[in-house]
Amino acid sequence: MALVGILLKATYRLRRHLWGGLSFDRWLALALVLVAVAMALRLLPGGPTGALVCLAAVGFLLLFDRWASGRSYVLFRRRPLPIDPDGDHAMLSPADKVAVRATGIFEVGEKVQPFTDLEGYFRSFQTREHAVMAKVPPSRLLMAEWPREDYGMWYIFFKNKELRRIEAGDLYFGAHRRPALRLRVEQTLPYKPSPLEAWGVPPKERPKPKVRKQTVHLAFDSAEERNRVLANLLADAGSVNGER
Repeated sequence: MALVGILLKATYRLRRHLWGGLSFDRWLALALVLVAVAMALRLLPGGPTGALVCLAAVGFLLLFDRWASGRSYVLFRRRPLPIDPDGDHAMLSPADKVAVRATGIFEVGEKVQPFTDLEGYFRSFQTREHAVMAKVPPSRLLMAEWPREDYGMWYIFFKNKELRRIEAGDLYFGAHRRPALRLRVEQTLPYKPSPLEAWGVPPKERPKPKVRKQTVHLAFDSAEERNRVLANLLADAGSVNGER
C-alpha cells in the first residue's frame, strides 16, 4: 500500500505543477516519446526494445493518472467504525480546531477547485455547520511551479443534513498511512441568476437546482484526533450510517 501511496503522490505532484502552461507529467510523457523516436531511429542506444519500453512508460503514466484522478489521488481502506454510531458523542466546541489533511472540492469566492492532501483545520460552528480550512502554499518541482492563482486559503463547508455516509479507515498518500474519515456529501447549490435576470428579464423556465455530490477525505496524525471528529459528526448526524 505504501508503494501505491508514493505513486499517487508523485502522480499528483506531476499533474499539478506547470511549466509553460503544461503540466509536468505531460512534459515527461513528451520527453519519453521523443526518446522512443530517437531510439527507433538509432540516434540513441536502446533500439526498438528501448523505444517500446519508453512508450510503455508513457502508457503507464497516462493510465495511472486516469485511475488516480478518479480516486482523488488517494487510497482509502475502510475499517469498522472505532466508536458506536448509536452511542452518545461529544461535540466539538466552536473554538476547537483539529489539525487535518483534507482532500475534496474546495471553494473561495467564485473559485471552485479539487485539491488533495491540503494541510489545515477542521471546525464545527454553533450552527452545526462544519468547515475545513486549508492553505495552498507556494510549491516548485524542478522548473515547474504550482499555479500562483491557487495560492492561499481554501474552504469546504457542509452541514450534517448534507452528509450521506461516514466511513472510517486508513488513507495512503505518499509513504504515510494516516487514520482517516471518508465523507459522502450531497449539496444543493444556490441558484445563480443569469445576467438577463439581473436586468429584470425573467427566464422562460427556472432551471432545476444543481446538486453536487462529492467525497471528502479527512486524514489525521492520530486515531484520537480522527475519533474526535468522527464523534462530533455522529453527534447530530441523524440517519447517517457509517457502515452503509
